[in-house]
Amino acid sequence: DLYVPIAGSGGSGRINTAFEDGPEQLIRTITESFEIPVHHYLQVDFAGFKGLVDAVDGVEVYLPSPVRDRDEEGNNPSGLDITDFGCVSLSGDQALSYVRSRNFQYMEDGVWKSDPTGDLGRITRQQDFIRRAVREAVSKDLLNPAKVDELVDVGIDNVAVDRDLDARDLVSLGERFRSLTPESLQQFTLPVVADRINGASVLLLDEGQESEEVLDVFRGVPPGAPEAVTPSAITIRVLNGTGVAGQAGDARDALTAAGFTVAGVGDGPRGTAVTTIRYGAGQVAKAALLSRSFEPEVQLVEDPTLAGVDAVITTGASFTGLLATPRPGDPPVEVTSTTAAPAQPGPGEGEAQPPTVPEC
Repeated sequence: DLYVPIAGSGGSGRINTAFEDGPEQLIRTITESFEIPVHHYLQVDFAGFKGLVDAVDGVEVYLPSPVRDRDEEGNNPSGLDITDFGCVSLSGDQALSYVRSRNFQYMEDGVWKSDPTGDLGRITRQQDFIRRAVREAVSKDLLNPAKVDELVDVGIDNVAVDRDLDARDLVSLGERFRSLTPESLQQFTLPVVADRINGASVLLLDEGQESEEVLDVFRGVPPGAPEAVTPSAITIRVLNGTGVAGQAGDARDALTAAGFTVAGVGDGPRGTAVTTIRYGAGQVAKAALLSRSFEPEVQLVEDPTLAGVDAVITTGASFTGLLATPRPGDPPVEVTSTTAAPAQPGPGEGEAQPPTVPEC
């Protein structure tokens, strides 16, 4: 139910609607919305999901009471209706209804009650089920040729892959999963806030450091990795230090074309011999990246009093324009954010949180 801009549509909607025009549009939506690269995809349909669960002889989950799915009209959209409780082994059909249920209800003191955590509870159930399914698969003798054949048959009939994913890639992926243990499986949930848009219930990404930390996992960014400097993150003021007509304007145009943000131009001290970059406190990495666009090299000067921009360029007699391609850095220029991570508040009073699910 995450509400995002849908790639190529000019509008926004629930992220699952991006799949209506095929996996390519969903991949574009994920990449454009979250800057997460998607190299390959595997698509498992409902029949495949049920078949995979049945192939491992069911998946055991813990149910503290009977559960069912009932919407406001009393219908059962997912088909979930389980009267047993405790550690229950779910068949393929039951497992599909369990992870799809959007109107989850449980029995308490003889009365049916709706899960107050809504979609967050459904996500928790899905994640818990995946972990338990992995444990079930690993606990089986999957080196048994008969069991492997059964799983392969399910996969052939119900799993679609992208054109660039060949048999060798799948074999390699399978080899990497040989050592997988359920305990090593990490699960992440994006922080979201519930909202209604055009009468529909949706989830909006709660943007901030916590969501970026989750997204960075899938971007391949290690925890605590320094933030790479880009030209668009650097704001500059340009001063003409030679008196040559139009020099500051030419530098501004070239810097803007290179992706830098130029806040303004003006006149600097006449007679400047070497192009100089004055940079504010803590902006040395940005100044270094900026300097690599100039030939010959420029003079870097720290100015702790500088405010309003990251750097001020004063063109000198040595100024001949900008390089078409900046000189490579050695090592790459990076800057580490000094913003402290805010303390994460606990659940608010009365705020429903998905319960911890016991093991079986």
